[in-house]
Amino acid sequence: MSEGFVDQSPDAKRIDTSSNSNNQSPADAAIQRILTPYEEYLTKLSVEKQKQIAQLARQVEFEIEFSPDYDPTTGQLIKDGLQKVYRRRKISTKDFWNTERLRAVMNNTVDKEKLYEIQYELYTRLAFYYLEDPETGKSMSKEEFNASDWEVIRLILDACNHAAVWGRLPLEQRKSGV
Repeated sequence: MSEGFVDQSPDAKRIDTSSNSNNQSPADAAIQRILTPYEEYLTKLSVEKQKQIAQLARQVEFEIEFSPDYDPTTGQLIKDGLQKVYRRRKISTKDFWNTERLRAVMNNTVDKEKLYEIQYELYTRLAFYYLEDPETGKSMSKEEFNASDWEVIRLILDACNHAAVWGRLPLEQRKSGV
């Protein structure tokens, strides 16, 4: 049988794949029809996240909400959730490259458990390096990081890192207004 030929006989078992340019099996083609919209959705989500990060990167102060703390055995509220303002501070070259090395290790880690440990270490470091309490001048503590809303703190820290990577205009251009 030649490719693309459809056997019209009643006992034919071959499926016409001539419309499938990659010569995928019908199952693979069906999976692709499902994955393509999902991939498009993920791409759109990624673009939206990048926009949020770029917008947050312009900010100097961030309001961070902390989760309330409950006793795991009784369910009683131990500490109310609160909001606190943090200011983005500049990161030293040494600290920036230490976090980038950690990110590279994370990106090349296959073991999922190790990956999560490295990601946790990376983001707690980023919180310590980038965020300070404007009232006390102290860095965000590990306890504060742990109590923060993950979705929000991750976006903020990614924005701080984005600002460090892409930076502001060189000093001469800022002074001259160019």
